[in-house]
Amino acid sequence: MESKPRFYLPQLDGLRFLAFLLVFIHNAPFIEINPIWTALYEYGWIGVDLFFCLSGFLITKILALEFQEYNHINVFRFYVRRMLRIWPLYYLYILIGLLFILQTQGWFQVLPGHLAGLASFTYNFAYLFLTHKVFAVYFHLWTISYQEQFYALMPWVLPKLMNNKIDLLHKYAITGG
Repeated sequence: MESKPRFYLPQLDGLRFLAFLLVFIHNAPFIEINPIWTALYEYGWIGVDLFFCLSGFLITKILALEFQEYNHINVFRFYVRRMLRIWPLYYLYILIGLLFILQTQGWFQVLPGHLAGLASFTYNFAYLFLTHKVFAVYFHLWTISYQEQFYALMPWVLPKLMNNKIDLLHKYAITGG
């Protein structure tokens, strides 16, 4: 049995690199080399937004192609693919981060709240309420929570949107508006 070719848009590789570069510069130690470098450093956070846009577009496109081909989305398979791609390294990082925090800073009363938010992919919300104690090793993981929440909703929302689009197309094609 032949496997389907993977969906890949090489045209987006340049945008991926730009997003990576912006995030990398933004998180590097500040060095005042020239005004361009300073601007890249200051506005490097835009790279995260660019990553969100690219990820959202690609996941939505993959799901839309599956829906168009089969008239449904295999949600279980989608979730398993996402889990295998993200969760092992994510949870390993959380564990290593916890060991690092305990070794260098000790135990904090708010640490279980941070860990609960991280484990449940609600760290973007938990972080809002736990900002009186920030753990630098986990600071950036709010983005993974945001992304996982998108993944949790999109396979359920997209078929509804696509069916509504098809219904509207049929309505306007048949009645002429």
